[in-house]
Amino acid sequence: MDANPLGSRDVAASLGGACADASSHASSHPTKTLFCSTHEGEINVVMFSRPDVLDGHYISDLGKELAAFVAPLDAPRLVIDLENVTFLSSAALGMLVTIRNAVQERGGRLCLAGVRTDVRRVFELTRMDLIFEFHDTRAAAIKQLE
Repeated sequence: MDANPLGSRDVAASLGGACADASSHASSHPTKTLFCSTHEGEINVVMFSRPDVLDGHYISDLGKELAAFVAPLDAPRLVIDLENVTFLSSAALGMLVTIRNAVQERGGRLCLAGVRTDVRRVFELTRMDLIFEFHDTRAAAIKQLE
């Protein structure tokens, strides 16, 4: 696992569940861990640590941190697990499009996993469901990228 200057394994471990063995990525606010990441072979998996992480208070920091995470990767294969996300603002959707574009510009591929029905509806209403690849589970998304 890569060294992570943005967070600590202790913070990731405190999140429990999927983030327990992952690297955490903190915002400029020292008590807010925005996402954690792990590797499944050559595939990078990002999980959001809070259900409200995609609301307006965190989007700017989250976008910067995800862009920094993707920037050094060559042909990244990335799964963004949205299982913990209960709300998706238009700003969050824009940030996800930006990350998708950054991944594609590097010759990579991005899949979304675990998207709740109400969150998926936001993608459908904005027709962004046409540009993202969705999978019911993180495991299914990883398998698709292998």
